[in-house]
Amino acid sequence: VSTQSTGASHCSSFSVLPKMPLSDKAHRHLLETTTVGSLLVDDRDIFFISPTTTIAEASKIFREKNVLALPIWDDKTNTWEGFIDLFSLMTYVAFGRPEILKQGPKFWTTFNFSDQPVGPLTLVSRTAQKMFVFSSTQNLFTIFETLALSSPRVLIQATHPSGDPLERAKISIFTQTDAVRFLSQNLDKLGSVGDQFIGELGLVDDTPITLDEDESALEGFRTIRLMCINAVAVVNKNEEIIATLSASDVKGLTQETLPSVQHSVIEFLKARHPEGKLVHPVTCEERTLLKDVILQLVTAKVHRVFVVDASRRPRGVVSMTDICRVVTKF
Repeated sequence: VSTQSTGASHCSSFSVLPKMPLSDKAHRHLLETTTVGSLLVDDRDIFFISPTTTIAEASKIFREKNVLALPIWDDKTNTWEGFIDLFSLMTYVAFGRPEILKQGPKFWTTFNFSDQPVGPLTLVSRTAQKMFVFSSTQNLFTIFETLALSSPRVLIQATHPSGDPLERAKISIFTQTDAVRFLSQNLDKLGSVGDQFIGELGLVDDTPITLDEDESALEGFRTIRLMCINAVAVVNKNEEIIATLSASDVKGLTQETLPSVQHSVIEFLKARHPEGKLVHPVTCEERTLLKDVILQLVTAKVHRVFVVDASRRPRGVVSMTDICRVVTKF
């Protein structure tokens, strides 16, 4: 495995998993005996940009290709420089600017995406600290460890780079979603770890970060950035979870629709839904089995499941990062 550092800071926060014996290590054997290359999808399109791609151009690619992150390839050095994720780009050009709150809606009518290159943005991107590049022969255990601790996605190459990043047989992207989907397809091979309650696995920290339903979506996005998290639970006056705001909710925002982040988070989320509905978050309880949470993530096509108590008050969240961490630490 090789890593290419971009010098950026990386946000990571997780609880310490308890040391508890399991009756078997079937899950570890599964990961150690499966290569990442055996799971790659040959027809998956790989989109990338260069360090000189402008913010406006990158924003258009994000919107048209419907992706959350883009790898950056430098033709001059024949190296992958890092990933730029959509949320970090939106934070840089909009969410972190005090002009938004000072000038209000009038600011948005005159706001234009910058024509500066995206290269320097890797210094502020949450996922650009290191570019992890693995051989397709690497076993899944090492891949899962990296996805759990360092990056939500990695690059997989069949051979050494030849200077042409578009050769499909040479470069693929493997994500946390791919990892959890693999586990869901092999639940019978996980052994005893899949039959553990998430509470027993140390996945309920009882300190969830929430956002009141009357707060603006902008405040929610700023909280996500400042707290180095990927989502917040939206709660009503009874502190019951009624929705969730995540970094991926910036997908599809344009210069014309950016003002909507100033609305309440509920209005913002409803406006994002094709039918104007509020999508209820996927939840579980402390005594939900790990394998059931894995199925929830895959079936609902979400990146996290919120843990709630009997009154539907959030107590924690189980993310794909947590799933990757659990199966490599036990």
